[in-house]
Amino acid sequence: MKDTARSHGLNISVSTIASALTVGTMVWFLVKPAVVKAVGEELDTKMEQVVSAAVAPTNAALAIILSNGIDNLKLQIAAMEFERDFPPEGDWSDLDARELARLKNTLSTNQAALSALEGNDTS
Repeated sequence: MKDTARSHGLNISVSTIASALTVGTMVWFLVKPAVVKAVGEELDTKMEQVVSAAVAPTNAALAIILSNGIDNLKLQIAAMEFERDFPPEGDWSDLDARELARLKNTLSTNQAALSALEGNDTS
């Protein structure tokens, strides 16, 4: 009789452990996506803050460089347009016209880049 009771007790313990493992595994697979998502979101937020802080000085320097480049391009365009509108005898050429068009294209590209850098994306 003792052996039977002990055998039943051992069977109950083994089946209880097996059930607990099954339930534990099921709970883990149900909870795991939420845990992974929470940890991922936290890491994403921290990485965004770190990268943002590291890139801020570079963005500021690039904005200054682009602003200076835009100002210089505007001066060059104004000078070339004046030369086009009031040329010395036969001094305006097809090459000058192409250069003026290139400068205007570069100006608009730099203005779009500066706008995007400052967060005012107009595209």
